[in-house]
Amino acid sequence: MFQDKNSNDTVTISKKKLMIILAIVLGVILLALIIFLYLQNSKLKKENEAKLNATPTVTSTASLISKTSTKTTTPTPVATQTADETATQLSAAKDVANKFMNARIARSLEQAKPYMTDLYYNSTSQIDFAGASSPGMDHFTIDGATVKEAGKSYTINVTVYLKLNGEDSGAETFALEVQKDGERYLVNSFTQK
Repeated sequence: MFQDKNSNDTVTISKKKLMIILAIVLGVILLALIIFLYLQNSKLKKENEAKLNATPTVTSTASLISKTSTKTTTPTPVATQTADETATQLSAAKDVANKFMNARIARSLEQAKPYMTDLYYNSTSQIDFAGASSPGMDHFTIDGATVKEAGKSYTINVTVYLKLNGEDSGAETFALEVQKDGERYLVNSFTQK
């Protein structure tokens, strides 16, 4: 019961009306909380994508080698490659992409680690690597490979097929950047097209 100070009239609010008002207020608060959490999650997701897509500025090949390797090497000029050399390198890049994608389908960062650059591995958490479980990644195809920089980096195009509750749920396309590090080929990024 509420009473106005300037009158002797008493206002009575039934329990049912009070419960409805309380439910509406709680619903609005819950909705505001859900929107806030969604916006925060979107912001964090964009920040993580920006970190993954960011590439460090390197002024020379020698400085990159000294940051990622303990051995000292002298960069040698890259000679004009033959078609056979390019085909061999693209094949090696596709092979690493295939192994990386098998680990990606298995949602295992540890299985993918041998095929990732240190920079990419260290900027990726198991949760981010695993991605959404629903729809989940079912299988993939390697659609093509191109030379980004002769003898150094390659782009591998991949289509990932999704499943939701055991049913086909569409496909997404990705680009993997593969870099040559000495004699090894390593995935440096995995981005959706």
